[in-house]
Amino acid sequence: FITPSGYSQRFTAGFTSGLNFSDIHADNYGGKWKYKPGPVQGISLSYKFTRVFGLKTGLDFSTLNYEYKDYYPNYGGIYALPYPWSSSYILIPHYQLVEKMDFSFLTVPVLLNITIPSSPRVNLSAGIFNSFLIDNTNKNSSPDRLPKSDFGYMYSAGLSYPLEDDFSISFDIRYMTGRKEFYNQNNPLYSYYSSLGYINTPFRHGSFDFVFGMAYTGLLKSRHSKAKYVQSDTINENIFLAYYGGINISMNSADYFRDKYSFNYGPSTGLSLYFRLSDGAYFRTGVSFERTGYSLKDSSDVFYLYRLEKAASYYVNTRTSADYIMLPAMLHFLAGRNRNLFLNTGPYIALKLNARCKGEAFSKSEDEGFFSLTRIVVYDDIEGLIKDNDIGWIFGGGFVLPFAGRYSIELGLNYRIGLKDVFDNQNFSPFETDKSIIRNSVFNITAGIRVPVYRQR
Repeated sequence: FITPSGYSQRFTAGFTSGLNFSDIHADNYGGKWKYKPGPVQGISLSYKFTRVFGLKTGLDFSTLNYEYKDYYPNYGGIYALPYPWSSSYILIPHYQLVEKMDFSFLTVPVLLNITIPSSPRVNLSAGIFNSFLIDNTNKNSSPDRLPKSDFGYMYSAGLSYPLEDDFSISFDIRYMTGRKEFYNQNNPLYSYYSSLGYINTPFRHGSFDFVFGMAYTGLLKSRHSKAKYVQSDTINENIFLAYYGGINISMNSADYFRDKYSFNYGPSTGLSLYFRLSDGAYFRTGVSFERTGYSLKDSSDVFYLYRLEKAASYYVNTRTSADYIMLPAMLHFLAGRNRNLFLNTGPYIALKLNARCKGEAFSKSEDEGFFSLTRIVVYDDIEGLIKDNDIGWIFGGGFVLPFAGRYSIELGLNYRIGLKDVFDNQNFSPFETDKSIIRNSVFNITAGIRVPVYRQR
């Protein structure tokens, strides 16, 4: 925090290594797909048009591992002997592993990069990628029946820090979402999953990547040139940056059976940029990762929603959550004698990454003196049932505490409410769609640190 911040040269080359966590995408209800880790390594090359804007590309090798489990009990499972006072049996089922799939890719991204000159530097990137299938392991589909390439979008946020004149280290979190179906009606895998009940559910690739890197900034630099430095006291008074993390307390604020749902909890982390408008007002924007949702503990015919027709099929105890990238646009007002209090408000747009329902459900059956109780472990991909984005409004406030001279601690409390249903109404019957069914409503408690942005020359 006290070392100078260095400019990079126009060309930068480096290498990265880390982990990805697979995130399969389904256009409809996609079954029980679990996050699985896999390796990712690569080389990168970037070019700076200015000290803020640049272009980034490279070559990555990664392996995506998927694991699928179904709801059918393995009848080689554990049975309890009949109780002395009844002729009932209790079946304790467990999952039968159905499928594992591994895909190895070479990926070429092309990203627009924005660098915020703080210490450490903030790097935000977005763009496209093209992947080439190198290898595949799947007992139900041979590699020659799979697409040989994939195309999609990549988003990245991270930090970098200079070590010497020509070297820097970095940490980035990337999200990749493929646009090409890797199995459909033309693939034997489609028929296999259709036989399990997942009809018309083509899948697409996706992953979260967590990568460390080291870069060399001395490419094409003359022998006698030196990296330029800006001392840490050249601060831009009109802009500052805040890193923060916290917890979301989310719920359903819609009209349709709102009392059947309760709170869910999830992480919130990101960064905010403040642009000065006047002595006591700022424009606040940024980017953050948010998990929202709700809990359901009631009788229902489905796991992720309260729906009941005659006798309930299950007793459900689940948590439904959706991950979003949130982009706010707020007015930020200072208050108090020392300007250490603040209020902010404004709209937001949230871009969906994925959606899942987790928990457990119970079903029972009784026939001529026999009674069975089945416990189902729920881990369902429901991304295809959720709309791609959410919009709403934020109200918030908090206070700021000075810390280490140029830095400060920011504590905040926000409330945001979604203005539209998060479920796609085409999945519901007409009598349900005349009311809002599920809308995001979130209390957000955060703590963060404000850091200066340098005025570069």
